[in-house]
Amino acid sequence: MRDFTDEELLEVAIIENVQRSNLNPVEEALAYKALIDNFNYTQEQVATGLGKSRSYIANLLRLLNLPEKVLKYVRVGSLSSGHARTLVGHKQALALANIMIEENMSVREAEIYVKQRLDRKNLNKKINSIFLKIIKEHMTLQLYLDLFS
Repeated sequence: MRDFTDEELLEVAIIENVQRSNLNPVEEALAYKALIDNFNYTQEQVATGLGKSRSYIANLLRLLNLPEKVLKYVRVGSLSSGHARTLVGHKQALALANIMIEENMSVREAEIYVKQRLDRKNLNKKINSIFLKIIKEHMTLQLYLDLFS
């Protein structure tokens, strides 16, 4: 039997911790992040070593980019990792999370809701862009008419 270094013991402890069945998604993501950060594992290596898909690992790690209050909702079970995943990258993640909880949305309902909000936001951007283009063309035309009147 060989002696393990402190680093190897930490690595084994993290892996054993991840394999516990009662971790919430945030704790699980933090454990994967520790393996990646402390032991230079790739997402693929973590996935292979733990019998998970790389996309599963990547999706959990993305949750760590959410605001702390949203992560708290996931920790206590107010939101599932599926709900939280729909919020990643949104400036209004906390407000959206509160609506999801308040409305008791399923993950599918949350996905549709967030997509509709994004579609509306993108539509508003397009409308504003077209509107500004029309104003610019109108001003150019008005300037042209003023010059030659």
